[in-house]
Amino acid sequence: MARTREFDEDEVLDAALQTFRRKGYEATTLPDLLEATGLARQSLYNAFGGKREIFLGSLRRYAAAEHDKMAAILQSLPIREAIAAIFESVLRGAERECGCFLVNAASELLPRDPEVGRVVASAMARQEKSLAGALRRAVRKGQLRLPPRRIEQTARFLLGVLQGLVVMTKAMPGSHAARDAAEMAIRAIE
Repeated sequence: MARTREFDEDEVLDAALQTFRRKGYEATTLPDLLEATGLARQSLYNAFGGKREIFLGSLRRYAAAEHDKMAAILQSLPIREAIAAIFESVLRGAERECGCFLVNAASELLPRDPEVGRVVASAMARQEKSLAGALRRAVRKGQLRLPPRRIEQTARFLLGVLQGLVVMTKAMPGSHAARDAAEMAIRAIE
């Protein structure tokens, strides 16, 4: 008879995620993961398969959570306020030394890990789709004047600025450069 798991997989993935965010994939050891998750070696292997699989599971979980946060903001606020709130969350997050897990994973592991590339590309495509949907809604509501052919381009521009802000806040803490870039991007959609 199979034993039932005595742990919550989401909690384990969240604990592993924090370890990977803090140390990076390569520097995180199996003992680090065992300590962070509280699992025994065999339980970790049985549930997830190993370090790489728990990393990918954590990355997917992070991507879904970040997308859900973005989508909620885009649904609840007028477009300019929503974009400003999303950018502000990145700027406020600059105080966290870990940065964005997607950007960290891409920076550390691409192009040599195609699976990480697929997860990151899929996450960015979902973000772009949410941004484009919000821009379309804003045009329909009269909050924004944007020709239909420019909606996807504008969504890609905003996504690029968003990802750039993540890197700028981490690389240049205390600088006003990221805030200036965010303000210019918001003005560009007025």
